[in-house]
This record gives sequence, C-alpha cells and structure tokens, in this order.
Amino acid sequence: MPRVAKAKPQTAQTTVPMTPEGLAAYLADYPAIDVLSRRFVDPNDPGSLPILLKGESPNCCMHSGHQRLVKPGEVNCKARDKDTNRRCGKPVRNWHIHTCNTAIEGRWAQMKAKGYMPVLVEDLLDTEDVSGLVRQREDDGKMYVRRGDHGKEITMKIPLVAYNYVKDLQEAQRKARSSSKKAMREDLAEAIGANADLGSERDEVADGVYRGRGIQIESLRQEKTTLGAEAEAE
Repeated sequence: MPRVAKAKPQTAQTTVPMTPEGLAAYLADYPAIDVLSRRFVDPNDPGSLPILLKGESPNCCMHSGHQRLVKPGEVNCKARDKDTNRRCGKPVRNWHIHTCNTAIEGRWAQMKAKGYMPVLVEDLLDTEDVSGLVRQREDDGKMYVRRGDHGKEITMKIPLVAYNYVKDLQEAQRKARSSSKKAMREDLAEAIGANADLGSERDEVADGVYRGRGIQIESLRQEKTTLGAEAEAE
C-alpha cells in the first residue's frame, strides 16, 4: 500500500492592524523603527519631520491639535480621536519649537523677550531630523541649530505647557474683545489711524469710527485657530 504523505501543520496567520501602532509593533526589530514610526504619523520627506529634543519620545504625539491640550504633569496624550473616540495615549512633547528668521530686524530680540531659547545641536534627539543644518560656533562656544541662507534661521524652543498657557490667555483676551463692539471700534480706529494712505483725513476718520459715527458693527464672529497658525504669529 502506497505511503500517504502527511500534510504539514499550518500555523495561524497573524493579522497586523494597518495602523501606526500596529505596524510599529510588527516591525519592532527594524533598526530604524523610530524614524518609520514618525513617518507613519507624518508621511512627508525627512526634511519636514518634526525636530525632537533629548528627553522626548521618538514616537511622541505630533498632532498639533492634541499638543494644544497638554497640561503640566501629563505624560501621555489624553486627547481623543474624533472618529473613534479613543484616547491617543502617545507620550506628549516637552517643547514647542519655532524657527526664528534672524534676517528680520529685531526678530531675535523679540523671540528672546517672549521666553524662547535657542536649541543647541547637542539638544537634538537626532541631528538627521534637521535638513540643511549649518554648524558654526557662537561667541560663547555653543552651537545653535541653524539652517537656511548663511544659517540665519535659528531653531528656538519654549516649554509646551508654557506656550499653551500663554496662548490660552491670548485667546481669552481676543474673545473678550471680539464680544465687545466698543473694543472692536477701538481696534478699527487704531488701524485706520495708522494707515498712511488716508493722508490728512485719517485722524478724522479714526475719531469718527472710535465714536461710532459712520460705521455700524452688525455681527460678531469668533474663529478657531490651529497650532500652525499660532506659530506663524509668534
């Protein structure tokens, strides 16, 4: 009687969730998994990857909306996904990063006056995160993270929780003024008074607006801003 070959036992196939977390776990042994994990969140090329500093997790939450909700003492992101209502759970960032263009007169002093500090090359979690890094020593021997033409763009940092608190205060003030027609007239009058195109008539027009003559504010509208838009206003 011919011998019948026994079939080899089949191993169960593991289904890998096609999510950043699922792929990161599946590829955990890949040497560059930290970089890939960040690309799973931001698929753009390396030049646009976030600049992370030492002490921050390579897999920290980079969602700008989530970052605006970070409070002092929080270790993991508590924001919820708007579609699944699941908590993010990723480690939170420690720093808000801003690029200061020192070619603009007074910009460097302005940013330092706001509490920003220059990021040092030695602070970087990975120098490869910074495209076009210009290495040059400062007068004190330190090396700032510089980019751009002749290194005029300096990367600066401020604690994320401090940034959020200041932005919350600014937003509260904006809302208070935007709900006041008197305050809006004052702001508009100030803008008109600074408009050189109106010539000799600008003071008269501005005074009229301030006193409520010739202009009526019919409705008020409040707008939400993103972390990116706020950073542009720094």
